Amino acid sequence: MRPRLLVATISLASGLFVACHDDGLLSPDVVPAGALDAAWADVGRTCRPSSPIRELPSAERAKVSRRIKSSGTDFDGVFADIARRIPRGFGGVYIADGRFKVHMQDTTRRDATFREFAKFAELKRYVQSNTDLVPARWNYNQLFYWYRYLESELGWFDGLVLRDLDEAKNRIRFGVEDAAARAYLEARLRALAVPCYLVGIEITGPMWPRLTDQGALTGS
Repeated sequence: MRPRLLVATISLASGLFVACHDDGLLSPDVVPAGALDAAWADVGRTCRPSSPIRELPSAERAKVSRRIKSSGTDFDGVFADIARRIPRGFGGVYIADGRFKVHMQDTTRRDATFREFAKFAELKRYVQSNTDLVPARWNYNQLFYWYRYLESELGWFDGLVLRDLDEAKNRIRFGVEDAAARAYLEARLRALAVPCYLVGIEITGPMWPRLTDQGALTGS
């Protein structure tokens, strides 16, 4: 049995505990969107805040990296690269209650975190006295690779309305037309062994009116 390196980060202030192994296994106990959120996908196992999560396995990461290299990077890719280079697990930025909120897997070292932010033009604007550090389950790099992987594996299927890397809820977001589309998506996610508290699914209705709805809309 090969030895595994264990690195633990503990935040007494936020109640955050993250244990990292060299096989990508993580054990956080925070769920920013709330463990009881009805949007969480059924991934075929009982999920608790302490449920272990995994980074995208290395073979799949390599495939995703090759696709990114061939197609070029985007805004999400830029933030993912920053997350790889900043300590303490940068998970993205959003605005709530008129304040910047920065998701971090370790929220205990505010000054050190902001010193790292100041090195990047994309993050300098968030170095403010009224910026809040919010505990994250996932860092942006982890979310990004899972998102690109699911994007490739799932494609666009009948009933899928939207997909997004949701920084505010620190998860991957899918929108589907109806319960049948949700059930189909959840079955696909279970087949891909998606971790707990990674994917939220919302039933949004169709993006555009179907042709059969046109008469109702026009009154004909």
